[in-house]
Amino acid sequence: MKKINLNFFKKIPSATYVAYLPDFKKEKTQQFVTVVFTFVALTFFALFAINPTLSTIAKLKKELKDDQFVEQQLKQKIANLQSLQNEYGEVEKDLEVVLKAIPENPDAPILVADIQGFAVSENVNLTGTQVFEVEVSKADTPLGYSSFVFSLTAEGSYENLYNFIEKLSRMRRIISFESISLTKTSSDNSNLVLNLKGNSFFKK
Repeated sequence: MKKINLNFFKKIPSATYVAYLPDFKKEKTQQFVTVVFTFVALTFFALFAINPTLSTIAKLKKELKDDQFVEQQLKQKIANLQSLQNEYGEVEKDLEVVLKAIPENPDAPILVADIQGFAVSENVNLTGTQVFEVEVSKADTPLGYSSFVFSLTAEGSYENLYNFIEKLSRMRRIISFESISLTKTSSDNSNLVLNLKGNSFFKK
């Protein structure tokens, strides 16, 4: 490789170097320098100012998208709750009937009071009622419910006793009949004696 002769550059007068430098007093030179500094400033601004701003914008866009998703989910939940509220309003009036069908507790005195009320309304002479021991086991009852056995004896005409039994079968509280028998009275052939045995259910 050919070596560069450094002595050659030493022989060049310093004025020659100065001649190649731009004259900053000239208008074109000033414009050129202004453009260069402007470009450098813009580059610096892009690197240290615009880039963080773009990152912030991207982050804000992601947060906005997440917020919109959450808002959409909340609106859907509110709509579902409103739908459930409307459905509950439609069945609320029937809840009392449903709850009375199978009460939480035996409530045997309430059952006896209902039976007595039916007897009075149908002109039936209720001569006796009995409630047997309440079963605490749910193994042998429908759907796991507990039950207790009740029995009654009543006297009246065939029509009145028929209406009385009909009311018992249509009462709000669910009961089942184990046995029903009608016999004639010894004193009055127009009246009959009713012997009825049934089951009443409850949840506990």
